[in-house]
Amino acid sequence: MIKNYKNKKVISSLLCFISFFIIIILVNGCDNSRQIENDRIKKAIIGEWDYIIPNNNFGLSIPIYKNKRIIFLNDSIYEDSDGFYEKDINNKSILVDAIRKYKIENQALLDYNEKTSEWESNKIMRCDKDSLFIESNEKVSKFSRVDPKLDKSFDFDKIVLNTYPCFGGCPVGAISISLNGDVYIQKINANLIPIEKKFYISKASNKLIENIKQKVYRANIPSLKNNYRGTGYVYNITLTFFKKGKAKKTITDMGSASTKELFWLYNYLSNFDQLLKLKEVNRNDFLKSFEILDYNTIENLKNYKFK
Repeated sequence: MIKNYKNKKVISSLLCFISFFIIIILVNGCDNSRQIENDRIKKAIIGEWDYIIPNNNFGLSIPIYKNKRIIFLNDSIYEDSDGFYEKDINNKSILVDAIRKYKIENQALLDYNEKTSEWESNKIMRCDKDSLFIESNEKVSKFSRVDPKLDKSFDFDKIVLNTYPCFGGCPVGAISISLNGDVYIQKINANLIPIEKKFYISKASNKLIENIKQKVYRANIPSLKNNYRGTGYVYNITLTFFKKGKAKKTITDMGSASTKELFWLYNYLSNFDQLLKLKEVNRNDFLKSFEILDYNTIENLKNYKFK
């Protein structure tokens, strides 16, 4: 009896050990499988992805500004064509980042919010050669891979954006950005009588300037027309590129009728001041060193002249 008891105890211990060993193997196997899948996603996700706009049941055309692109530049940095926005205390969307750090863990996309110093997680439902599905806030966004050819031959050293009134909350004013980082901004409050104008200067970092250059190259400026006119009133803008003080190309877009790549550029530039520390200056000092629109009334916007 004692011998049988000892044998049963040995067998029981052996079975427990085998079970524990099998569990360890299974756990390690799962960990290895997850790591293999994470490594696969890290490689597959590099590149540019266009948002696929869901079909609607009303036959409505989707405005161009509803489209967007996310660009995974390498294995740790990615960009959103719209930029990264957050709500302020007045529930207004504020541009807070041009690009963000990211990492892939447990089949999830984690991007780093420098403002909160936190990693924000979005589940990757699918990532293969041509398709990317990301779940965020219980909503799945679908993206399709694109392979744009960046035209880096366009040579410029300054870009000036002028924004005009529209039906909505369009900013009114102008911003000049030189590739050396010098930034000049004119803001106009057309709701006041007389119209209020304020002038600011700032300095953009090399990282922000490089981001602008990439957006310009992606827009393929030489291939664009000089004038676009749409039926909507999303944005009314004039965008001028300079080289050594001379205007090289001017593009006017009324109603956001141009390409989505150009829209991404000037939409970003129209909010660019939110990424900077601004210093307010007086008008005379401002105009001494800057070519910008200076208009007195909303009615004469079409007859502007560079100072």
